[in-house]
Formats: sequence, structure tokens, C-alpha cells
Amino acid sequence: MTNVKETEKEAREIIKKAKAEAREIVKKAREKAREIKKTAQKQAKEVKCKKEKVKKERKDKFLHTRVPEELERKIKKKAEEMRVPVSILIRNTLEDVFK
Repeated sequence: MTNVKETEKEAREIIKKAKAEAREIVKKAREKAREIKKTAQKQAKEVKCKKEKVKKERKDKFLHTRVPEELERKIKKKAEEMRVPVSILIRNTLEDVFK
């Protein structure tokens, strides 16, 4: 009987130690998760600031306009002949007009 009680006592001690170790592991994991979260938030904030800065630094502006279908065809045909994108053709044409 004594041997059984001692074995049970040892088993309880082992379980107690295992629980304590498990709590410590969980505690460390939570701390690490908090650190990772803080780092991710900081990086996200930095990325957002950089995006806003880039937006402010852009010099070119984007214009929208409507054109008749016939003019659209002519512009696209001319751009194709010159082997340039339509936007470049229009930009160059406008720059030439307003020199």
C-alpha cells in the first residue's frame, strides 16, 4: 500500500510540475504574440505613412475626360502607328499645345 501511495504522490508532483511548465510556456507564447502584434502594427503604420508620403510627392495629376467615339478611334490608331500608349500620346500632344 505504501508503494502505491508514494507512486500516486510522485505522479501528482509530476503533474503539478508539468502544469507549471505548461503555464510558463503559455505565458511566454502570449508575450511573444504581443511583441509580434506590436511589431506588425508598427510596420503597418510605417507602410501607411510611406504610402501617404508617396502620394503627396507625386507631381503628375490624373485627368478624366470624355471624347466622341470617332476621336477615340483616331487617337488609338495614331498611338498604334507611333507605337506608344494612348496616355503618352495624349500627354505629349497636350504638352506641345501648351508650350
